Amino acid sequence: MTLEMQKEIWKYDYKYDADSEKNMEFTYDLKSDILKCGFSEFKPINGIEIQMDELSKLPFKKYELTEPIVDGTGPILFNQKYGVLAIGNVMAPDFVYLPRNKDKIMAENIREKLTE
Repeated sequence: MTLEMQKEIWKYDYKYDADSEKNMEFTYDLKSDILKCGFSEFKPINGIEIQMDELSKLPFKKYELTEPIVDGTGPILFNQKYGVLAIGNVMAPDFVYLPRNKDKIMAENIREKLTE
């Protein structure tokens, strides 16, 4: 992941050398607390934060589409320092972004938190 920080907009860019179709780009508006991916906008769900101390000292907020649709992407677990931790998707596999040295058990625990 690369992070480009501008005054109020931060850009998170995830690139995969093995499969460029899995590349993803997110922008985060610090002022409005809105996360964007493509044409979709996500807002934090009030009162839902997940602490993962082994990954970040900041809690991860759970984000949902600002205009929900039946087959839409989400929820997303995100914090400013770490970036996107996980993306839920009803029509495709979930994504979990972990450092290479983390294990499958942690990934499964994170997937469970997406659906809580």
